[in-house]
Amino acid sequence: MNQSLFIERIKTTLQSDLRVRAVFLSGSFGDGTADQYSDVDLVLVTEHGGQEDFLRSWVAILGTICEVVFWQRPFPGGPLLNAITSEWLRCDLLVFDSDQLRIRSRNSLKVLLDESNLYATLLADDPMKGGPSNFVAIVNEFIRVLGLAPVAIGREEYAVAVTGVGLLRSSLIQLFLEENGIRNAGALHLKRLLSAEQMDILEKLPSVNAERESVMQASVNCARIFLPRAKQLAQKLSLPWPESFEAATLRHLNRELGIQL
Repeated sequence: MNQSLFIERIKTTLQSDLRVRAVFLSGSFGDGTADQYSDVDLVLVTEHGGQEDFLRSWVAILGTICEVVFWQRPFPGGPLLNAITSEWLRCDLLVFDSDQLRIRSRNSLKVLLDESNLYATLLADDPMKGGPSNFVAIVNEFIRVLGLAPVAIGREEYAVAVTGVGLLRSSLIQLFLEENGIRNAGALHLKRLLSAEQMDILEKLPSVNAERESVMQASVNCARIFLPRAKQLAQKLSLPWPESFEAATLRHLNRELGIQL
């Protein structure tokens, strides 16, 4: 079963469910950027107070369409449910009432079912443009993880240190997205979100081995890219830079590992 057939069967199945006021495609199918690897993101609207009842029945509903091999509610009591089928079609469902739907915009949704024409009540575009900046938290987390390198390396926990390098690289990607004014983006679509220069930097970062010199050099590589670019962006955004935190971390790296940045 391909995604299009999967979506059509969901639509047909939900047409007769009296609890459902509307169903929309969101994510890449909602904004027209989907490809054969995209998951199916759904926003479903029930009457006020009906969200929990529908979420409890969703896996059984999907089971009438195809075999569900995995599902979870990642945030207990939250409106989101993730599911994966036996053919590895991924489906994420958000259940709202009509008031909650107003946080969404028309350009991020595509109508599947909407007899009440709720779609027409939404703003054309998202006024938050992806939400508030998380830049300060990204910078602080990068410096914190960088400062943990002497712990893992000092204990000769090089496999742990490789994980730390992965976190530094993730922060670098988040920084690039912030440079481009993009927030809450899908992590699997980087090539259409980052510039050619940013992608070239990421792709040229050398691989990391669970060895002392490898993890040390990888940490240095990330820091030499991240820190100057982050400082430049902080200045552009008129945001404070954690001078004392950075300075203490660099002294710590030099003292413990002989690293100079």
